[in-house]
Amino acid sequence: MGDANFTNVQFTGSAHAWFCETKFKGDAFFWSKDDGKTIFSGEACFRFAKFCNHITFFRAVFWEKADFYVTRFNGEYAIFIGSNFKGESDFRGARFKEEADFRGAQFTKNLNLARAKFTNFEVEWDAIKGRLDCDGTVYLALVKSFKKLERFDDADNCYYQYRKISQNKKSWFSKNKCWLNRFSCSKLYDHFSWLSCGYGLRPSFTFAWIFGLIFGFSLLYDFLGGITKSSSPEITMNVLNNSTLLFTFAPSGTSPSFWECLYFSALSFAGGTPAGLSPVGGWKYAVMFESVLGYLFLALFIVVLARKLIR
Repeated sequence: MGDANFTNVQFTGSAHAWFCETKFKGDAFFWSKDDGKTIFSGEACFRFAKFCNHITFFRAVFWEKADFYVTRFNGEYAIFIGSNFKGESDFRGARFKEEADFRGAQFTKNLNLARAKFTNFEVEWDAIKGRLDCDGTVYLALVKSFKKLERFDDADNCYYQYRKISQNKKSWFSKNKCWLNRFSCSKLYDHFSWLSCGYGLRPSFTFAWIFGLIFGFSLLYDFLGGITKSSSPEITMNVLNNSTLLFTFAPSGTSPSFWECLYFSALSFAGGTPAGLSPVGGWKYAVMFESVLGYLFLALFIVVLARKLIR
């Protein structure tokens, strides 16, 4: 009925620490205090356990699997600060009534949070990045938790990984639809969102596209002679019937340098009209296409950058 105090207790050997279906009505302490350590050498099994009050695993060490499958944490805090999970961490279906505090925790293997429920889950994203195993609902709950804790970079990184995993799970073609509707537009949109702006989280992606398109079109204009540089018209004089002089004005054009092509491409991308430079023949359609891309990517860059700057 009282508190359960396992401070600095070491569960040594290969035997499991078996607390399945145990109900802790008071506070439960499995923490490392002073110079001591709470160590689980074998598997720590808390399946279906119920903690009715505070639970503390401060700086505990789990050498093998930490099994908290469908465990209920009904206290105000579930503290795992500084704990070291060297084996798999199974929190599938766990329920945290209030805050789950994993600050400074280390995860050597996977952290499974599938179907877990929590309000705040405080953990460093770098500690679980690449080791998190969960469903989309948990990913979005983590994003919400990071934002609530004002850790916006962690929220962005978590959402980015969620979208990337969701994208990889989608198929390009659906087998259950007729052949006309088999192509997955959703996966195509995901790829465009990823490549163009990193799902709205990476303005550097959009900036790279802007610079790359301007530079790429300038190379095309330079190497393939897509634009010409106009100069002063040449005046020619022709003699007709040995007495009449005819003056004609013929416009002259020269090939622009690479830097002039770059200038032309940048202004065209931004919707400008460079003076003294003009496309040759069918290259006007390439200039029109570049201008359309410019409007799209510049607008996208402003939206993504504003999202990052204005929280």
